[in-house]
Amino acid sequence: MEKCAEGWTGHPTLRKVRSLETKFKTFAVFKNCPNLEELYMAKNQLTTLNGWESLPKLKILHLRGNKIDKIDEELPPLESLTYLNLRSNEVKNLESLYRLFQFPLLTDINVMKNPVNENASSFNVLLAEVLVKNTKLQRFCKVKVEESHKLEAVFFGQYKWEEAEKKRIE
Repeated sequence: MEKCAEGWTGHPTLRKVRSLETKFKTFAVFKNCPNLEELYMAKNQLTTLNGWESLPKLKILHLRGNKIDKIDEELPPLESLTYLNLRSNEVKNLESLYRLFQFPLLTDINVMKNPVNENASSFNVLLAEVLVKNTKLQRFCKVKVEESHKLEAVFFGQYKWEEAEKKRIE
């Protein structure tokens, strides 16, 4: 597939693509794959999460081990995306992570071994911050979201609101 990365333009009947360690730098080569449901692009050379178009059936996007450090504010739609694996990339902050929540069916995200995960004070705090922004998540970093996690997120959100109010009043 490495040689294909330059001249290949996709195929309209593909449903699953595994392109591991093939040096792809962009999603553009998959623009003619309207029936693609699963895309595995681990250990390529992707640095940004954008560049695809017309992937209305994509449900699984596995991007482990790339160099993704940029998630654009406005991303092309992925109406069917339910699972996104960004493990071992360079996602730096929560603001970037929150941009993923524009995908309406996304319920399973993995950002283990990213600065956003490694720089968090604890996994539970990170999970609470994420759940405050997106209550429909079912799994986060391979952890099934339980009711107790959602309750922690409610208390965490309340705490953050109270702290912001204290600062505003002062």
